[in-house]
Amino acid sequence: MVTSTKPTIWAQVNERGDLVIPRDLVARYGLTPGATVRVEENTNSVQIHRPVTHLAKVYIEPTSRCNLSCRTCIRNAWQKPQGNMSSSTFDRLIKSLRELLFPPDVFFGGFGEPLLIPRIAEMVARVKAVAGKVEIITNGMLLTDQLSRELIDAGLDMLWVSVDGATAEHYSDVRLGRLCRPYSKISSASKNCAAQAALRRKSAFPSSPCGKILSICRY
Repeated sequence: MVTSTKPTIWAQVNERGDLVIPRDLVARYGLTPGATVRVEENTNSVQIHRPVTHLAKVYIEPTSRCNLSCRTCIRNAWQKPQGNMSSSTFDRLIKSLRELLFPPDVFFGGFGEPLLIPRIAEMVARVKAVAGKVEIITNGMLLTDQLSRELIDAGLDMLWVSVDGATAEHYSDVRLGRLCRPYSKISSASKNCAAQAALRRKSAFPSSPCGKILSICRY
């Protein structure tokens, strides 16, 4: 059985029928008196969004390089040199995130493959220390047991994996990267993700969604 390590937060309904949220949660999200927030009603739940004046998510592209050359990728039309984010730029990002009163979520992704960066786990750990939820999108080809452990230990909350075809023919037709062995790599990527999910269940954060797979089929 998977148990959650997160504390349960309770809100109360007062005698007037108003929903009263705990003060520390109100302060954490900057819900000052008179603030207007959007409330979204789902089938069996209600979601309260942070004020629109507060930054919700920051997207970081650690590299524009990739280990694949998929025919559908916009990178094929680029004329500029590709490269990695410099340490100084990343340091400035960390400094800026630290200065925000209400920490946003952070998403590592873009047109490059984040796992090409040798220090990606370190970057995740540094961001996690000053941000909310941290996510990465990857093609899954470079995900190993060791890297999975490093990302889990760094505090990664969600791993998204992009797959470009449900059959060997479609997959091979899209992913033309010289480092990509045809369709067998889909199985490898899936096994890598399953292995990370298993490692996650044994970690200090067993209920984290890290390890779930998002399959994006372009065909």
